[in-house]
Parts: sequence; structure tokens; C-alpha cells
Amino acid sequence: PGRIAVIGHSEGGDVALMAAAKEKKIAAVVLIAANGVTGAELVLELQAHLLDRAKISDTDKQAKIALQKKIQQAVITGTGWEDIPPALRKEVDNPEFQSLLMFDPANTPTRSWSPSIA
Repeated sequence: PGRIAVIGHSEGGDVALMAAAKEKKIAAVVLIAANGVTGAELVLELQAHLLDRAKISDTDKQAKIALQKKIQQAVITGTGWEDIPPALRKEVDNPEFQSLLMFDPANTPTRSWSPSIA
């Protein structure tokens, strides 16, 4: 009863790691197909994947990637918002998106975990 195991799949793996780092009652974490990159890298990879499927020019794709990088930098640092359209800022200037971008599974505080592959 005093031991809790948490299972996280995909981005849920990030949530499981964050929860285990904060909650001492969590005794085990199982990650299934969890991310191995930072949140900022993941967002850019997802965007690149979606843009590869879009029927837009390479120039437009590059412009969208450049804007995403500016957005991420502004969200993380709190500076550079003058280059971001106000409507976009309203959508992304929040602690939740900042937390996602700044999450790094490699730097998640852990308590003597025993990694294994099944």
C-alpha cells in the first residue's frame, strides 16, 4: 500500500519522471516509448515531421521552423517577444509550455533507479 508504481507512455513518460522526482511514495517508474530528448527538441521534431507532410514550399517550411525557434527562445528566456505575433504569444506564453520546452529527461532528479529493458 505504501509503494506506488507509475507507468508512462510517450510524453506520459515525461510526466511519470517528473511525478517520481517530486513524490517520494513512487517506488517504481516504467517508461514505454518515452522521449529521450528535451521538450524543445521534441517540439521541433514534431513540427518538422508535420511540415514534411504539408504541401507548402521549402521556403515556407524554413520560415515556420525559424519562427518556432524564436517562440521557444522567447518562452524559455522571457525575451525576444517583439519578434512574435501577439496572437501566438497569447497561446504560448504560459508556465505549462515553458515547462514542456525546458524538460530534459537526462536531468530529471532520480533516486537510485535500476534501468532495464524488456
